[in-house]
Amino acid sequence: MAIIPLPLKAGGRIAVISPAGPVGEDETKRGVEFFERLGYKLDLMPHALMTGNQSYLAASDTDRAVDLEQALTNDRYDAVFCTRGGYGSMRLLPLLNYNNILKKIKRKPFVGFSDISALQWALHDRSAWITWSGPQLARGFGGEDRGEGFGGLDRFSGECWMDALQGRMWGKVLPMPEGKSLNVLRDGLNLLGPILGGNLAVLAALCGTPFQPSFAGGIAVLEEIDEPLYRIDRMITQLSQSGVFKGVRGILLGRFVQHVQGEAVDLNAEAAEIVMDAVPGVPVVTGAPYGHVGPCWTLPIGAEATLDLKQKTLTLEKRQS
Repeated sequence: MAIIPLPLKAGGRIAVISPAGPVGEDETKRGVEFFERLGYKLDLMPHALMTGNQSYLAASDTDRAVDLEQALTNDRYDAVFCTRGGYGSMRLLPLLNYNNILKKIKRKPFVGFSDISALQWALHDRSAWITWSGPQLARGFGGEDRGEGFGGLDRFSGECWMDALQGRMWGKVLPMPEGKSLNVLRDGLNLLGPILGGNLAVLAALCGTPFQPSFAGGIAVLEEIDEPLYRIDRMITQLSQSGVFKGVRGILLGRFVQHVQGEAVDLNAEAAEIVMDAVPGVPVVTGAPYGHVGPCWTLPIGAEATLDLKQKTLTLEKRQS
């Protein structure tokens, strides 16, 4: 049975971790201050700010794994927020004691995105724990203030995040940005299954490891940023040839964006064509507001949802407890 996170407790204490790449002090401070103004208490775990020797990792694998496991299992904390993604989460997967985590997590919300997809898959696969995939404390709320009431986030992304974490999203149709709708490229029956997926590159990197994902019985949601088309093709092909898509009920594509001379160029149509070719006979839907570029949903990885291909909606099933 899935472990469904409780709503974010008002005034609760939040552990802040950096299980992947290093993060700047300024953006972390802005993110912390945003939530402190809302009445939350935030504790930076010992290695949340860069303490390691590798320029692309926040700290050593052991230190980051200890921070993560202590944040997840310590009753002091009501939720766990990641500062950012980057790279390094998959290095922690063999170091975690999943039995210990399963016994002690107390259904607390865990929020991460991008590289954190590796941890979210492992926690779902090994502990049946539903985690939130969405904007993060530093690379998100801690960005330069947009003046829309959610720090560095646009209003749509911020409201979706709050609705998700505070338990208002269960049993509801997920909203779409004004003037936008989902686009059904390959039709079929309405789909009911757990939301699985995250960042394409991270999930592809798990192929051939003991943590290789499987989308069987689920709705695969994928997004990517700053990868050329041939690499998107290679990663989709890798997932397909590794059997990750075997038994998938449908595929929902978020944003595929590449920055060219400072401008964000959508590769959504091209990525969808690659998916259609690599995964025949399965419903494919595009246009999900999910990715590195907002507006963005916050999605519960592992939670049951219905993808209605006629109404072009995604609905989270009601929280069971």
